[in-house]
Amino acid sequence: MSADFYLVRHAIKERNVGDVSITADGLEQAHATASHFKQMPISRIFSSPLKRAKQTAQIIGNATRIPILEDIRLRERANWGDLPGQPFQEFVQMWNRCTKERDYSPPIGDCKKSR
Repeated sequence: MSADFYLVRHAIKERNVGDVSITADGLEQAHATASHFKQMPISRIFSSPLKRAKQTAQIIGNATRIPILEDIRLRERANWGDLPGQPFQEFVQMWNRCTKERDYSPPIGDCKKSR
């Protein structure tokens, strides 16, 4: 038995800190991606709990008539720029801690465990 997996990154997001939506251009990207997948034999769609990922997945889900399964394990762990003024070396340290300690939640940003 074999299975194909398709990985889709969220569409273009708003330039802001935190759990932001996709932009108008992102909506176009998501709809184009949905058109691509509409004719494919897809059985499940998984999404991270982030708004931009769920919005992208929902557009694909609507086109393919497949419900979205949210999985917190797919959330982003950290994003450069989430802490204004944060030196890059501090970000790298936070990134490394997020990678090593799966339950670590930095004080701000996309890798918070609950929304």
